[in-house]
Amino acid sequence: AVEGRLKWARMEVRSSLIYPLGNADAHAAFDVIEDFTEARRADAPPGMQTLFQTDTLPSSVGWTWMNVEDALVRNLLFGFTLCFPVALVVLIFATGNIVIAVIAVSTIIFIVAGGLGAARG
Repeated sequence: AVEGRLKWARMEVRSSLIYPLGNADAHAAFDVIEDFTEARRADAPPGMQTLFQTDTLPSSVGWTWMNVEDALVRNLLFGFTLCFPVALVVLIFATGNIVIAVIAVSTIIFIVAGGLGAARG
């Protein structure tokens, strides 16, 4: 309390979530908790309308990791959109043959997709 007035408070809530969560499950849980928080914020008195939710879990299992996973996927897809066309152009110049370059890049794409699919499955 500052000057006899409450300025900050923290409430800890325990849930039945089992960690670590997959990315889709983490987003679903985050959305439910965020909706709950927004409903409390709407009904709160003026001094408490800055209510927000966060996690205090290790960063490898909480909302922080959910955001890191999102960024990793975005960057992976950006990398693919950059590397495959560049590889195609390099192979066209290196081989002088568009058909061989397309087959080579397609082979690489299928190998990468198969590896990612196996890792996910």
